[in-house]
Amino acid sequence: GLPDNDVSGIAQTTDGFLWVGTKAGLVRFDGARFDEFSLLNIENVPSGGVRTLLLDKSGRLWLSMDRGIVVCVQSTTAKVFSSDEGLPTTQLQVFAEDADGGIWMSYGGRRTIACIKDGHVTLLGENEGIPSGQSWIATDSKGQLWLAKGGHLSVFRKGKFESLQEFPQVDSVRIAAASKGGMWISSGTKIWKYEEGGQLQTMGELPPGVLATTLKEDHTGAL
Repeated sequence: GLPDNDVSGIAQTTDGFLWVGTKAGLVRFDGARFDEFSLLNIENVPSGGVRTLLLDKSGRLWLSMDRGIVVCVQSTTAKVFSSDEGLPTTQLQVFAEDADGGIWMSYGGRRTIACIKDGHVTLLGENEGIPSGQSWIATDSKGQLWLAKGGHLSVFRKGKFESLQEFPQVDSVRIAAASKGGMWISSGTKIWKYEEGGQLQTMGELPPGVLATTLKEDHTGAL
């Protein structure tokens, strides 16, 4: 029942439905069947492929589309953000939501991070402490935004990214919140854990040639 076998994201809303993003469109799964939600019916959305998605704390579904377009879907409305609002036309990699409800977007190798707050787009770059290199963003258990980029693990404070820890970075980098504070980090096959004020802890290594695409800590504290 999926429109495409390449799934780009999954989110479960409070009503129990699963929303599944694919490169051919967005569908809702009720436990028995998939119903397609046609994004092409939304004005200024040129294609229906979903690249990544995020369900925020207020129940809105954020979708990354082709050409850097972002769509915010609520129960009866949809808002489109594009280069007209100041977003880059580059495909974004990942969403993250901070404690204040800001929706952050990372663009991989670009020296740009974008934030949408109260319908307004803000772009951050080198002047805000963003280094070059492949990047990934995540928020911690307190809702602080973290950035892993160019071998630096940074946290966003007072309008800038403050570098807290260096780590050996190859092209592939991922981070995820640790429930007791700080971040899990994977770079290449290496895995570390870092809590602010402490040391970078080596936690293990993946088999050769295996790279993580997503990190998630479970209720027991296992990654």
